[in-house]
Amino acid sequence: MLEISKLQTSQNPKVHGCLSDGLLSRVSATGLVVVLINLGEEICECYRHAEDCARKATAQLDPKLKQDFLDLEQRWLFLARSYEFTQRLIECSDETTRQADKSA
Repeated sequence: MLEISKLQTSQNPKVHGCLSDGLLSRVSATGLVVVLINLGEEICECYRHAEDCARKATAQLDPKLKQDFLDLEQRWLFLARSYEFTQRLIECSDETTRQADKSA
């Protein structure tokens, strides 16, 4: 489960911004609020894991382990970006539906 206290104290602007940019508090009239909140939580969680992997990589003396943690960091960042893209698609689709409903 997402730990908000950890997010608030994070040094990573992407992780810290999860609470301030409205991802966790967005309201949607079409019932997508649950999806958006869940995606927001997933995005934050991915950035938190990426930050953790970067920190662990820095602490490693073994070059192989260091690279493994850096690879994991990149995978978490890729997943976060995938979730962000999905969220933008949902928002765009929602807006298109609202505009179509206004025109009808």
